[in-house]
Amino acid sequence: EEVMPTAEELGDLSLGLAAVYRLGRKLEPGVDYALDIQGYATRRGGDHARRPLFKFVADDALASPTIAAFLQLLDNYEREVGKKERATSAEKAEESRFLDLIMETDCMRYVHKYCVAKRVAPASKTKFKALLGSLWFQLYASKRGGPPDSSGFEHVFVGEERADKGEVVGLHNWIQLYLQEKLGLLDYFGYVAYDKQRPAEDQPVLSLQFVWQDADDGSIDKKPTTTSLIGTYPEVEVALATLAALVGGKHNPATKVDRGKEVTPFAIPYGDGAIDVHINC
Repeated sequence: EEVMPTAEELGDLSLGLAAVYRLGRKLEPGVDYALDIQGYATRRGGDHARRPLFKFVADDALASPTIAAFLQLLDNYEREVGKKERATSAEKAEESRFLDLIMETDCMRYVHKYCVAKRVAPASKTKFKALLGSLWFQLYASKRGGPPDSSGFEHVFVGEERADKGEVVGLHNWIQLYLQEKLGLLDYFGYVAYDKQRPAEDQPVLSLQFVWQDADDGSIDKKPTTTSLIGTYPEVEVALATLAALVGGKHNPATKVDRGKEVTPFAIPYGDGAIDVHINC
């Protein structure tokens, strides 16, 4: 499929993000996986979903090369915020392989061309890979003066624990949600929606509430609200967030401020209409 951004897409980041989603690979609801949405999760808490969120994920649904490489990365991190992270040579090799594989996908090729056209990324694939590595895997201190304890990848895809507050930080990826639920560590509390309207079970994005147990010490941390695309391959989320980070921001007219955060909205086709999704910049 043609992955060259159009002039219209280059002029409107929201259209560019929609093109990334269109080009990205996605599993088929009802065939590759199925959800059990259940009840509305209130701010007061409590479990409004007695059953797991995932009815099933097919055995072969997570077998693609990019997902297999993604799965290798999930155990590379310390869960607790404030604990120093150390990337071993083996873990760095896993990061490199993941980047190599996703860079060959249509959605990431599109993002590279888009960013080159906007002069925010190098044309060289080698240099672009280095930029992706810096964006996603470079360690940083989550608190001023603290140790390097986090990365973009860990925050978005793996999730972290702020033990002093009993809170989950990040964790916006459906595969990690599924795996942690399958292990019996994640308890889905129900869906979150400002209008309280129950989402359809084949909807491609879901806001939800859950608690997540630490397998090491048994502590339980809460995530009042997280939003995740459902059924997407991991390169789709990397591509969307990379494009928003490199091109979005306060100088881009497509970027808005929503509850104190810079976000760029884009539309995901669904049924006869579309669902608006906000990507943090």
